[in-house]
Amino acid sequence: MRTPFHPMNRPGGLPLCPAPVMIHPRDEMQDAPSAIFLSEYLLDINDGSGFLSPLSAQDQKTVRKLGTRCTFSKGSGIFPQGDSHTGVWIIEAGRVRTYCTGPTGREITLAYWSPGHFIGGPEVFGHGHHVWSADALEDCEMLFCPA
Repeated sequence: MRTPFHPMNRPGGLPLCPAPVMIHPRDEMQDAPSAIFLSEYLLDINDGSGFLSPLSAQDQKTVRKLGTRCTFSKGSGIFPQGDSHTGVWIIEAGRVRTYCTGPTGREITLAYWSPGHFIGGPEVFGHGHHVWSADALEDCEMLFCPA
């Protein structure tokens, strides 16, 4: 009997992409720009939209000085799946799509991120590789903070 396909059944046991389920922003956040995250689990994704906000104004200024301000035109790639992690990207303006490319080349959208969120972080300190790609849904201003 053939084993049904499951992402964990592939060699190495690493999943290709999570199964997407759309999470809608909270009702009280309707007027604010919000992220949309596709996941099997319900998460309060917009709680992370003020990534630098817990820092004092002086500490935010320091982080911004240490980072590199970058701009991306609509449709530009920010990082591709498989590249090494070199730091995190903080979205200052615009929206970003993160997605996984399956073995057939099909792109599966994982999330749409709004200003204040960061992307590219899961393996930044372990110097791993991006397991998904990111591109600019619209013109973006981002702050790159190296690891």
